[in-house]
This record gives sequence, structure tokens and C-alpha cells, in this order.
Amino acid sequence: MSGTKICILDYSIGNNKSIQNAIKILGYDSIVSNVKSDIESADKLILPGVGSFKEALEFINKHNLDQYIKNFFNKKKPILGICLGMQILFESGEEGGAITKGLGILKGKIIKIPNKNNFIYPNIGWRKINFKKNIKNSFLTGITDKDLFYFVHSYFANTDNNKTDIIYSNIDEFEFPSIIIFKNLYATQFHPEKSSKSGLKLLENFLNL
Repeated sequence: MSGTKICILDYSIGNNKSIQNAIKILGYDSIVSNVKSDIESADKLILPGVGSFKEALEFINKHNLDQYIKNFFNKKKPILGICLGMQILFESGEEGGAITKGLGILKGKIIKIPNKNNFIYPNIGWRKINFKKNIKNSFLTGITDKDLFYFVHSYFANTDNNKTDIIYSNIDEFEFPSIIIFKNLYATQFHPEKSSKSGLKLLENFLNL
């Protein structure tokens, strides 16, 4: 739709093209960029998924993208973090055997999914979401606990920040955050762009914020 400027942040890794295609299906145009002027002029910013926490942060810090993201957040403009794009928003991540400092907008750490019941990494496939409380937010319009979303990850957000709204998913009896909402920040551990109609609905909700 004309008038809405959507920037998919390019930090050298990610699934930019599939997100851009999903946005196009919904009738919007978007750009993939890490140019400061493109980010600053955007109405909405998307942090894509797929890749290594450490590599993503190295690129982001090297190109000062951390400040662009934080400035965007502080201006109260909507940000969507997808999978890795969600994880880098936290304080740190342990992927790769070393602790890497994250953006720190969200409180918590990214750690490996515990190896319970001979769990085989990564967590791949379709899972439901669990609403533990009634969360009223237009980002969730039309989304219920019957919707299925597509996950690909070996790490999860270890957080219990009571200032965030958290919706969970399960691997057997292990529970992990799958949607996090904090002020103007929206984040999903799953890939909405790969999650059929339910994922497109969630993306559409974000684009309509």
C-alpha cells in the first residue's frame, strides 16, 4: 500500500527475500537496506531471521546498525523481530560456545533448548501458541491458540520480564516464548512469512499498526 514505508534491515544474513515476497502478497512494497536514511525514513522496521547470533551482532555493531535500531525503537515506531531477529533484541546469546552481547532492548538471554527426552536439534516444524493470559493488542487480531506457525531454531529466549506480554509454545513439556510484545516492539520465534495464512495474518496485523 502506498504511504507506508517498510524497511527490512539488511545485516548480511537472513531471509530477506521470503519476507519481502510475503509483504508483497499483502499488497505492500518494502525495501531491504542498512542505509541510515532508509531506516530513519521508514514507518516500520523488520529484523529478519535465519543465521548466527554472533555473526549478526558482529555485522550490526560494525556498521552501527545497533544505534539505528535503538533510535527507531525510541521513536516509538513499530519493529518486528523474526526468529534470529527476535533473539538479537535480548541482552546476550550463547550460540557458538561464547557469550555475545545483544542489543539489550529486551531483558533476558538466548540459550540452547534443553536436551530433554532425546530432543533432536533444531526444533523444526509447526507448533501452536499458548495464551496464558488475555492479551489485547491489535498485533494479535484474528490469532488464536488454534493457529499453527513454522519454527526453525535451536535456541530460545530465557526471559520472564513482567513488563512484556509473552505467548508461549511447547516442545513436549518444555515451554518457550514464541511471541513477545514490548511497547512498540513485536517479536516472533517462528517465521510468519513461512506460516501460511496464520503467518500472513500476523504480518498484515503488523503492517496495519
